[in-house]
Amino acid sequence: MTDAAGVEHGGMSPAGAFARVVELFRSDQARAAPPLTAQLTALWSERARTFGRRCVYDLSVAEEAFDGITKFQEAELFPLLQAQLSSRTKRVLDYGCGAGRFSAALRELTDADFCVGFDLCPELIAMAQSNGSDPRTHFVTGTPRQFFRTLQCKFDLIWIATVLGGIPDSDLTTLAGDLASALARGGLLFFAENTAPEDPANTFWRSRPVAWYERLFSARGIRTGRVGAYTSCGTEVSVFAGKKGA
Repeated sequence: MTDAAGVEHGGMSPAGAFARVVELFRSDQARAAPPLTAQLTALWSERARTFGRRCVYDLSVAEEAFDGITKFQEAELFPLLQAQLSSRTKRVLDYGCGAGRFSAALRELTDADFCVGFDLCPELIAMAQSNGSDPRTHFVTGTPRQFFRTLQCKFDLIWIATVLGGIPDSDLTTLAGDLASALARGGLLFFAENTAPEDPANTFWRSRPVAWYERLFSARGIRTGRVGAYTSCGTEVSVFAGKKGA
């Protein structure tokens, strides 16, 4: 059975559909992760244990300033997002959600039936779950392969905030295909990423040109373009949006 957005949910309520997603996802978590994914998980777990929730951002930002940075990003990104939303948003995916700093606000902003926050780092998801108060915002962890293999619905909005720069090219190509498959027809992909000239000394984070991201997702049926930009910690961040064709 599909709803008006073409989302399969087997006749279940949104809450029931999500519960089934979590059930299937957790049953698949025992499968071995690919070596690179395991390395990335270990790296982020160590950063999370050392630096807490701020490990997802420039570490020069102190803990007491972290909430202010999040509010600054919301002020830059949310108006651009609202300008791109053209239809009812029922299901939201916050991919690479970290400790869930945007997830509940996204759900509220879009008045979605539910928002799923996914991150491969279990320590960050534990933080998100302990801090979460919105009953329609849910958090899951595991490998991206597990997550996408067990999805039983498609999303009207996929949000990604400065996550893709930490993923190698080959894995990002695979991820782009998975994201395209998880996006409903007419759904919106909205993401922000560093696009300043790359610093060869920074081996932890990759800054890619605007055209690279546009080609990556447009080749997978999501016509993507830059819709804005801002500067954070002295680095240019480009904002992209793309709609999936029918």
